[in-house]
Amino acid sequence: MWSIMTTENCQKNSHCRLSPLVRGERLWLWGLLLCLLGAASMSARTLEAVDYGMRAGEDATPALRRALEACRAEGADVLQLPPGRYELHPEQAFEQYRAISNHDNGRKAIGLPLVDFTGLTVRGQQTELICHGQMVPLVIDRCRDLTIEGITIDWAVPFHIQGKVVAVDPEHRSYELALLDDGGYTVEAGALYHGERTGDERTSWRRNLEWGAWFDGETGAMIPASTAPDGALNYHRWDALTDAPSRVEALGGNRVCLTRVSERLPEVGWVYVAKGRAGRTPATGLNRLSPAVHITGSTDVTLRDMTIHHAGGMGVIAERSRDLSLQRLQVVPRPGSGRMISTTADATHFVGCGGEIRLEDCTFANMMDDGVNVHGVYVPVLERLADNRLGVRVNHFQQAGHVFAGAGDHLQFSRAATLQAEASRLVERVEWINESYAILHFSEALPSEIGPGWIVDNLDWQADLVMRRCTVRNNRARSVLVTTAGRVRIEDCRFLNPSLMCILMEGDSHYWFESGAVQDVLIRGNRFRMIHPTLPVFRIAPIASAVLATDAPYHRNIRVVDNVIETPSGNLVEGRRVGDLCFLDNQIAYTGEGEPPPASGFTFERSSGIEVQGLGSSDWAVFPLRQDGTETAVEVQP
Repeated sequence: MWSIMTTENCQKNSHCRLSPLVRGERLWLWGLLLCLLGAASMSARTLEAVDYGMRAGEDATPALRRALEACRAEGADVLQLPPGRYELHPEQAFEQYRAISNHDNGRKAIGLPLVDFTGLTVRGQQTELICHGQMVPLVIDRCRDLTIEGITIDWAVPFHIQGKVVAVDPEHRSYELALLDDGGYTVEAGALYHGERTGDERTSWRRNLEWGAWFDGETGAMIPASTAPDGALNYHRWDALTDAPSRVEALGGNRVCLTRVSERLPEVGWVYVAKGRAGRTPATGLNRLSPAVHITGSTDVTLRDMTIHHAGGMGVIAERSRDLSLQRLQVVPRPGSGRMISTTADATHFVGCGGEIRLEDCTFANMMDDGVNVHGVYVPVLERLADNRLGVRVNHFQQAGHVFAGAGDHLQFSRAATLQAEASRLVERVEWINESYAILHFSEALPSEIGPGWIVDNLDWQADLVMRRCTVRNNRARSVLVTTAGRVRIEDCRFLNPSLMCILMEGDSHYWFESGAVQDVLIRGNRFRMIHPTLPVFRIAPIASAVLATDAPYHRNIRVVDNVIETPSGNLVEGRRVGDLCFLDNQIAYTGEGEPPPASGFTFERSSGIEVQGLGSSDWAVFPLRQDGTETAVEVQP
């Protein structure tokens, strides 16, 4: 509390005598304080979305567009959204062509287009944005110092087919599914389809039963059925055993019967989820068209206290952005909805980012792909055009349009057969010819050997990753996939029931072309629980096509310390071309049925500096350590 003494009051107090100079200083300070308080109040400019027509039960996209235009015109600091449920329809949404890495490019209807904003906070008050059709609810493009908080994103009709097994008939190799009752199902010519019609064919969609996965209806955990020894549960449209098409028959209500669609029958109570595809047109085939949040070319972005219940792609996809903070972000199915999955791809994905990526107190559950993926991009060289110019091509079709380099960036050059970096140069200019092909202009001549057969990646956009107190559970694929040369800290997290391994450090010049050999990784104080019967908890290896060409380490300086690991196989680490790995003071527990099998332990190829100490386990006494055909025993410490 401020107490201001005036000259008159001061003279009434015999103990208080101020000279004119002192009185003048006091008055000057008082005036300065009033100016500062006035400036602070003027700078905290808040606009209310309701003043621009945001109403429950109506399409909110026009109101949000008007509110953002007002924020720009008036220099607002905060856009406040009202509490409650609001619909986002594509028909009147802002539309823009978006090249979205690891997704399917095209013109996108955007619910909340945040483009070229600085210092803005979009503050929800338990605000739910419910999307209809193919759209991207939130785009953050070329923004600085931006915060989004208090918002929930969901879709009225999910981008997946879901059905629970209610009956199995082994004699006819068939089973019945009770479909999740959210509308949009049809059976045509023996095939099941699911979709949504909007007012525009481009934002309508339709999917079939392909690209599916099985979940335990009780626990919500994925069933790693594709590698089961007694036959695959993968859906297919042709039965190889009878040389006849598989069939789906409508039984009435929400039930269908599937015949000869898999080699092995599921169990009653299992739940099938398929994100589907049925061709190569936007309305029928592509299945990564609608991520929830797309961040590009931005710096200092915070997503706080947000929930993403669903998306037809990834929850958050960020590319060529710096210093991103995700605080208490939840990517989880909506409670009470009956939906088994959240996003149809990764919960979060960061491509070619820089600065620090920070995830704290987040929960990612029941995705159809990874929880967290951080990586760069390897771009193959197609032709050497001059001593300082290369023609390069982004090779994966879902990375077309990704800005992997810009003027002033340092690129390094590696042989595609080894992934071994051998030189680097400064980029003077990038000349994009189309979404996939670009001409790189460098500030100086390149080594003479660089040409076709080489790849480039960006040295300047290698983000640090800090992940603390997060939970990733019940998802297809991995909990975390990290390939970045930045500093990586994964601490006090829980990684539960991925269908594959918990942590993957890879890198490849073969399919996804994901780059970033790790250089400094600490994984400490976490809990890991595996459900796959054979895979390791950690896999640290570049993809196989690049392993045999050299013995040089690829991933380096990895410490796995003081973790609790639950596994049905005792398979802990598989590594290739690893340099300096320390596996210290970790507790290992058996999670399978019956007596634990002999532990698979540790397997390394072409690696060096491997240290395993302080293993604890009440289920295994010895873990084998295999290195290039030589096996030693690592005894558990009492």
